[in-house]
Amino acid sequence: GIRVGAVAPGPVDTPLLRTMNDRARQALIAAVPVGRVGVPEDIWLGVKFVLECDFFNGRTIDIDGGLAL
Repeated sequence: GIRVGAVAPGPVDTPLLRTMNDRARQALIAAVPVGRVGVPEDIWLGVKFVLECDFFNGRTIDIDGGLAL
């Protein structure tokens, strides 16, 4: 059958994030409950789960360090 899954990433350490004003970047990091922004590997682990778990279907995984709480 057809399965559907999505990943909704939060802030991730990318070149764009690194161009942010330092004060704004620190405020963003402070807002993340786990105390850091994500790295691309964090997002990959979520994508990998969606791909590998054949019981997962019809949902979105927030990979955002707890921002959606």
